[in-house]
Amino acid sequence: MEVKLRALESIAAAGVQTTLQVTVVNGLNNDCVGEIVRFALRNADQIHGVIFQPVMFTGRDERISTGDRYAQRYPLSQLAYDLQAQTSIDWRTMPDWYPASAYAIFRHLDDVLDRGAERGSLFPDMHPDHAIMSPLLVDTEKGKAIPIPAFFDLGRFMQDVVQITDSGRSPRVTRAMVLLSLLRNFNQAKAPMSSVVCLRAHCIASREATAIGRGKPLRKPHAGDSCFSMVCGSKTPTPTTLRRSAIQTCR
Repeated sequence: MEVKLRALESIAAAGVQTTLQVTVVNGLNNDCVGEIVRFALRNADQIHGVIFQPVMFTGRDERISTGDRYAQRYPLSQLAYDLQAQTSIDWRTMPDWYPASAYAIFRHLDDVLDRGAERGSLFPDMHPDHAIMSPLLVDTEKGKAIPIPAFFDLGRFMQDVVQITDSGRSPRVTRAMVLLSLLRNFNQAKAPMSSVVCLRAHCIASREATAIGRGKPLRKPHAGDSCFSMVCGSKTPTPTTLRRSAIQTCR
């Protein structure tokens, strides 16, 4: 573990953030998912994200008995329940999780805002039932997090973005409409910060949308920032091999 921590520090010193990843097998390491998230939160300035890959038995798995198959399988829904039980993040098993494929909505927004790009954005190609995601707002100073849907209507915001991008307006108008949608879906009364910090977080989100629209890179988070992160679960088509662990937190 000491070697891995030094590797994280070296990677961060080079200006790169890391995505960690873990294959989860029921009865083997599913009791560790909460600690993995806590590790990511403690190192949010170095770790870019968390991806859990529940094991999936498929292909040449004749040596796996039916009993082992049912005992070790780990559905995506169980990940949501285990994270709720093993962390103090107050995750709700339904309202705080969305299909990971919904991220394509924001990739389409990127393309609308940068019409002159030489190449289009990369879109997630998984089926809506194949992967789930839960976006978090992370306090990088305290290492704590709260699900964004607790104070921001993410479902309605994504519906707004679809309607805005499908309207075919100019990038400037599109950007303004997205920012207005951010305002209308943000519930300051439920946000876990003072009014001043709430407004600051809102300005960060506004600058992020503007920077994306102009094709500018975003700076990595510093201690004391409020940054957007994401925990994802994705089915793993590997039968018996337990791969390295990983976490994905995305702004």
